[in-house]
Amino acid sequence: ADYHACHQTLQKLLKTQDSNTKVLHNKAVVEFYNSDLRRYDQFRSAMMQLTGLVGEIRTVEVKDRESCAAYVNQAIVLYHFKQPQAALKIMLAVMVHFDRLDDYLLRRAGIFTVHLLLDTNQPKKANRLLGMLQNRLGIQVYAILSDSDEDEPLIDNESRKDISELQFEEFRKEFRLILIRSNLLNGKKNMSIPLEDTSEYSILKGHQYFLGNDYQMAAKELSKQFTNEPVSVNKHGEDQNTILANNMGVIHFSVKHYALAARFFQQALLFDKSATEDTSTEKVEGSPLYCVGATKRPEILYNHGLALLHLQRPKEAFECMLIVLNSNHNNPRLWLRLAECCIMVHRQEKQTQNTNICHGTVGSGVHRKYVLNPLPKTAVVDGDQSLAIPATTLEFGSLCLRNAVSLLEYHEPELIRQSESTDKTVPWDKLFEGVPCNPSLPMKLASFNKLKCAVLAAYSYVLNTLGEYTLALRYAKQLLTMKDLPQSYL
Repeated sequence: ADYHACHQTLQKLLKTQDSNTKVLHNKAVVEFYNSDLRRYDQFRSAMMQLTGLVGEIRTVEVKDRESCAAYVNQAIVLYHFKQPQAALKIMLAVMVHFDRLDDYLLRRAGIFTVHLLLDTNQPKKANRLLGMLQNRLGIQVYAILSDSDEDEPLIDNESRKDISELQFEEFRKEFRLILIRSNLLNGKKNMSIPLEDTSEYSILKGHQYFLGNDYQMAAKELSKQFTNEPVSVNKHGEDQNTILANNMGVIHFSVKHYALAARFFQQALLFDKSATEDTSTEKVEGSPLYCVGATKRPEILYNHGLALLHLQRPKEAFECMLIVLNSNHNNPRLWLRLAECCIMVHRQEKQTQNTNICHGTVGSGVHRKYVLNPLPKTAVVDGDQSLAIPATTLEFGSLCLRNAVSLLEYHEPELIRQSESTDKTVPWDKLFEGVPCNPSLPMKLASFNKLKCAVLAAYSYVLNTLGEYTLALRYAKQLLTMKDLPQSYL
C-alpha cells in the first residue's frame, strides 16, 4: 500500500473539500498507517472530533451510515485501551444500520462486534449476530468447517466480489475461528473442529474437551507441538505462552490440584510480563496500537487469587484480588472473595493465639494464686486513619461485603423481571444474559441466589465478630428468608 501517495491525494482534496468528513476520516487513517499504527493518540483525537464521543460514553446514536467507519475505528481504539464495554456500546449503535452497511464494512464491523460480545460474556447475542451475518453475506454454514473449497464455496461469488483472494482467506479463517468459539460458549460441545495442529485450533479443541469434563485430553491438546509460527505480542497483540499457561492452570484448578494451578498461573504472569515489557500496556509512544492493552494480567491474577485462597494463603490471594479490583469493581463475586481473604486471615490469627487464660499458679493451698496470660494485642485504629484503606482486616472485609450487598440489591429486580419474562420476540441486542460479573461468567438467577446466600452469611459473621449484633441479626434473618436455602446455612 502506498500510503504516502494516498496522503498527497487527500491533501489536494482538502483544498476544495476541507469540511468533507469522509476526506478528513481517510486522512486520519492514512496518517495513522504511515506511523506504523504508533500515533494512536492523534488518531483517537481525530475520531473523537468526527463522532463527537468525548469522555465517558453513556449513549451512542449513529445518525447515518456514512459516518459508521469513524465510529468503528473509535471502538477499535477503545478496545485496545481495555474498554470493551464502551467499544461495544458504539458497535451496537453501528449495527442499527446493519441492512444498509456495504459488505466490506459489514464483514469488519460484524466480526469485531461478535468478538466484543464474546469477550464480555454475551454468547447468545454473539450467536444471533453471527446468524444475521451468515444470511446477509450468503455464508454457507455447512462449508465453514470444511478443509476444502472444491465442493461448495464458503461465500457466494456475488458477496465476495469487493475483496481480493488474500482478504477473503483472512476473513474465512477469522470467521471460522469466531464461529467455533461462539458455538462452544453457547454449549455446543460436540461440534466438529478442523484437525489442524495450530495453536488457535488446539486451544479451541482443548476448550471443547474442558467443557466435556475431559480434563486429561484438554491438557494433552494444549501440550502439543504446534505447526504455526508462535503467536506473539509484537506481531499479533497476544502471547501464546501466556494463554496456554493460564488455560493449563484452569484445567488443574478444575480437578482441585490447586498447588499445580497456582504454579501455572505464576508461569502465565511471568510469560505475560516478559511479552509486554518491551511494549508497555500503558500509553507509551513507540508501541503499535495492537500492543497497547495486550496484557492478560488482571484475568490471570483473578485466577491466581482463587487458587491461593483454596491453598489457605489469604494474604497473597488478597494482593492478587486487589489489583483486579481496579478494572472490575462492579463484580460482587470479587468483593466477596476479598472479604473471604479477610475472614480467613482473622481465623488463622485466632487459631495461633493462646486461648488458655491461665498461665500458671504460684503458691499452694489457701495462698495459691493464679497467673493470667496477658491479653492479646488488639489493633487500635487511629482516628485519622480510614477503614477503607485496603488491608486484611475484618473492618475492610465488612466494607467489601457492604459493597457486594449493594451490587446484589441493584441487580436483583432486573434479574427477577427477566427470569419471569415470557417474551420470545426480543431483538438480538436486547437479549438478557444475566448480571455481568467480568472477568467471571455472568450470573443467572440460580447462581445469583447462591452468591447472595454466601454474601449474607459472611456479612452476618463479620458484623457479629465486630460487635455489630443488631446488623448481624438483620442479615441473618434476611438469609433465613431465602428460598431453597442450602442445609449448610441452617
